[in-house]
Amino acid sequence: MKNGLMTVEEAAQIIESGAVALIAGSEDALRRLPRGRWIGGTSVYFITEQGGITDRDRVFVTEITEAEEARTMVLPVDKLPDLAEARYASGFSAILIPAFSEAHTAFAMEASRYPKVFEQPLLGWVAGVHLEEIGTVAPKVFDGATGEAHEDGAAMLHVRLPRSRPARLDIVNIFSQGETQIFVFEENGFEVEK
Repeated sequence: MKNGLMTVEEAAQIIESGAVALIAGSEDALRRLPRGRWIGGTSVYFITEQGGITDRDRVFVTEITEAEEARTMVLPVDKLPDLAEARYASGFSAILIPAFSEAHTAFAMEASRYPKVFEQPLLGWVAGVHLEEIGTVAPKVFDGATGEAHEDGAAMLHVRLPRSRPARLDIVNIFSQGETQIFVFEENGFEVEK
């Protein structure tokens, strides 16, 4: 895989070469990309070699150089439990979901019970917007094959890899659990009153 923050024009060249990619950027930047084998999610916050930055003009591209084949799709909320059905026999899937959407809630609450969800690596992120835009601009996900943006549902990228190069997903967690008080939330959701 290759990762990097780049201009829309640089990203367009990668897409037009036939590359398979995951792309994050502002809604305006994502709308300017050509159709191709990619999915994207809105964000203006990025971690680079120089540290954290906010950028509305460039996009962050993860090019999946090992991909033998790929397909994109957008699943509506009621089809999220079927997310593993379109997988390749060898590979991984990526999922992007708009923050605060019905899909976000459904995935957060139910994904661990989806059939075959843990049989292959699944990675992704929750699309967002600039903090100043929360409540006024909806986060979006994009299906690069169609160029369409969605405020709900999940953009999926299923990737086939060579059998000799199986996908492996690791999580880096710089924190460790302490011996402090345990918090229990009696109601499901993303807002807390008590």
